Amino acid sequence: MALVFALLLEPASPEIAFRMEAKESAAHWQSYRRMLMAANDDREQTLDFQLLGFYERNPILGRHPSELMINLYFAADLLIPAILSPLPDWVKSSIADTIALNEEMMVRANDEVFLGRNRNPGWPICLVITVHTDWDRVFAWGRE
Repeated sequence: MALVFALLLEPASPEIAFRMEAKESAAHWQSYRRMLMAANDDREQTLDFQLLGFYERNPILGRHPSELMINLYFAADLLIPAILSPLPDWVKSSIADTIALNEEMMVRANDEVFLGRNRNPGWPICLVITVHTDWDRVFAWGRE
């Protein structure tokens, strides 16, 4: 924990700051990609389960949403990068990773219901805090 606070308080040279920013920028876009892939898996599963007679537990969608409603609900995920754009990169990554993990857990829970292993899986909830750092800088401490 002390290391995290030290990293946040330690001023960086412009060269190191540039390297860190480049890595963080790429990392939060990878988080968005993972989030959108997981949301699409959940969307496809929701559409398939509707055809098989299962019902939806999401209160926003309702018990038996139309295909259009399901697609619009998941299309809203495409707006998340634009909504998060003014936030710091670590916040963007954390939110996208949290959504992705929740979606992935929901897809696994849906699979269990489909296979008859679990009739009431509940709604998985988690929080992910993603931190990116320049590990060359971290391990260079004390060697200056």
